[in-house]
Amino acid sequence: MSLVNINSILKKISENHANDIKLGPNSRILVVDLLNLFIRAYAANPATNDDGVHIGGITGSLTSLGYVIKRFSPTRVIIVTDGVDSIKKRKEIFEGYKAQRKMRKEADVYNRKFYYSSAEMEEKIMKMELARLFEYLSFLPITTVMVNGYEADDIIWYITTQIFDDTTNHIILSMDKDFLQLCETDNIKVFSPIKKILYDKKNVQDVFGVPAHHISLLRAIDGDNSDNIPGVPRWGIKTILKKIPILLDETVKWNLDNIYEYAVENNIGKFLENFESIIKRNYKLMSLGEIRVEEKDALKIKELVTSTHINQLNKFKIQKMLIEDRATSGIRNPMAWMDDCFSRLNYRATSFNDEIGGKNVK
Repeated sequence: MSLVNINSILKKISENHANDIKLGPNSRILVVDLLNLFIRAYAANPATNDDGVHIGGITGSLTSLGYVIKRFSPTRVIIVTDGVDSIKKRKEIFEGYKAQRKMRKEADVYNRKFYYSSAEMEEKIMKMELARLFEYLSFLPITTVMVNGYEADDIIWYITTQIFDDTTNHIILSMDKDFLQLCETDNIKVFSPIKKILYDKKNVQDVFGVPAHHISLLRAIDGDNSDNIPGVPRWGIKTILKKIPILLDETVKWNLDNIYEYAVENNIGKFLENFESIIKRNYKLMSLGEIRVEEKDALKIKELVTSTHINQLNKFKIQKMLIEDRATSGIRNPMAWMDDCFSRLNYRATSFNDEIGGKNVK
């Protein structure tokens, strides 16, 4: 490669970096569904330290977070998790919501079988590791949001649709397909950490076969086995789209009343009428924004996101915790990793704190 080409590339990189720095803290926000991230890391990474303590949930979550930050260069990261009694509101709508409880009886940890004697044992181990992960996060330049009485889904919906205007771009990190319905606007995208796909308004139809603005209607009829929400019997996605093709409409956003009108006109109305209560219940359960965020809680979310200072990166504290947990093997060269993934976010956190007049801590 010639010197001219090298200089041209370096100049381009410098220009991109300069333009990126000019962006405000809330220009490109990575919104993380923490439990979704942690549970995936916990299940996929069987790593233990020399004492036999499982650390895969911690190191896996941190490295995954770092990977996504490097890939998308967000100007800010907001971590969201379920609050206490998070499913209460949906339980009041449907008692069976998330009623099933699956337990892994064993995990293969470095070719050694680790047995869970009970669901309670597995839950206890996970809670201990998750609590430790929260300690790590408190020393990173991110915002953490948790409000009692709400699932992460509801808080993420509120953050991405109710707080900022359309000049703010959001990338939601989660495998939860419920978030794909939010891709109906151009400034909200969803990144799947498993498929490594960034879903947007254009390609989200590849998942369910319908545009984002009709996902809630489709799923209300289909149901969701993962959350124990039964749909209309014998009506899978293919049948639904065959019987109700208006859900394929990319230009018009139909609602439940339109669906029933169409059904009556096409001789499937009586069949759907038998399941009208189920469909309406499911729509309320699965359509983000249907669970009302109370005014006091909305104010709390907004305060946490817009007027609460962001902690500064404390590399030495995190290094110390990794040594204490004997988890340094899970993140190679932690200091370089933190510089690579979080230094720019740390700079923006300082800028954000200066803007709101907050004092930096940690």
